[in-house]
Amino acid sequence: MLLIAAVDYSVAGAVLVSRTEWSLVSGVFWAIVAYLTGQICAAPSAGLLEHLVARRWLTIPADIQLGLRERNGIERLLAAIFAQREYSPLREAISAKALDRAARQLGELVDDLDGETVYQAAFHAARTVPDTATRLTAFMNQYGLGRNIAFVGLIATLLLAYRQITDPTQQGPWLIAGAIFLTIGMFGRFFKFYAAYSCDVLRTYATHPEPK
Repeated sequence: MLLIAAVDYSVAGAVLVSRTEWSLVSGVFWAIVAYLTGQICAAPSAGLLEHLVARRWLTIPADIQLGLRERNGIERLLAAIFAQREYSPLREAISAKALDRAARQLGELVDDLDGETVYQAAFHAARTVPDTATRLTAFMNQYGLGRNIAFVGLIATLLLAYRQITDPTQQGPWLIAGAIFLTIGMFGRFFKFYAAYSCDVLRTYATHPEPK
């Protein structure tokens, strides 16, 4: 709905935003449109915010959690604001157990492992633990919601900036500031639960007994 409102306000003359009366049919129709728009946005939001920003521009959580890489300045700031516990190294005993188990499972030396390799080895084992599987599903829902809203907020920011440049209004800067605040806040929420997902996978892998 936020994206539809931003498009309507920025390029369509605020037809929907300024409407004061809605019929039941119109309300249901636009609710369906909003739902479908949200589903459509899921793929590009995953591509941009998850696979590009969180996995390429930033160090993946598993590398940080296993102590394989240090956080840079931006990553420390993100962790301090949004994910102090989740985007930080696990206790050394836990990370060592995860690395040792992955090395045995994959037949590799610990020094040759990276975070992504350990995470992939740990994922299926962690999903077999019912409590962990339940938490992972909850984390995935939370980070998916945060990622999608952050993406919509980013698009809304661009649309509102375009409107302000082409047709300035008094409320324009406030709307842009609100959209930026929403985007940053929801990206932080996405980042927190995205890191929590990886953290729970690795912790379960390290502490749950290996199958006989």
